[in-house]
Amino acid sequence: MSLLLRSAILILVILGLNGCRSALKPAPLPPLAVLPTDDPSIREVGFVAAPVKAKVPSLPPAKVSPCPRDLSKLKTPRLPTEESKIEFLNNSRYPVDVVWVDFSGELKKYKTLLPNEDYNQSSFVGHLWLLKSATGQCLGMYSVTSQPTKAVAAPSMKKN
Repeated sequence: MSLLLRSAILILVILGLNGCRSALKPAPLPPLAVLPTDDPSIREVGFVAAPVKAKVPSLPPAKVSPCPRDLSKLKTPRLPTEESKIEFLNNSRYPVDVVWVDFSGELKKYKTLLPNEDYNQSSFVGHLWLLKSATGQCLGMYSVTSQPTKAVAAPSMKKN
């Protein structure tokens, strides 16, 4: 193939690609209708309003207590308390259950955390929470404090 023919083909290919590029440009989007809000955590994204992930400082660790041998004796105290938050983080290699101990001592499973998963829970000061293995072994007990904290299932926690 001659140099002239190869050059002509290359020019046609380049022109064709440029023509395709302009043909593939998306049509302009219609104006976005946004309802007014005073919430600074909301911003416009495409056609939806989405919450902006705020940079939250890392929560201090929750004080972990060893689980009592007999969980049936645990009860969350029925006291008028203030609302707080606790974040649960599973840094272990196994699923971990987040369990609330209710006022009568019943264990209420709220969530199963997969490895590296976290979960934020609103609660009240003095409420008792457990992290349990999938086999039911209690890995740690946490009492909610007035300051939001983070309860971590550590890599050393075993699944059995």
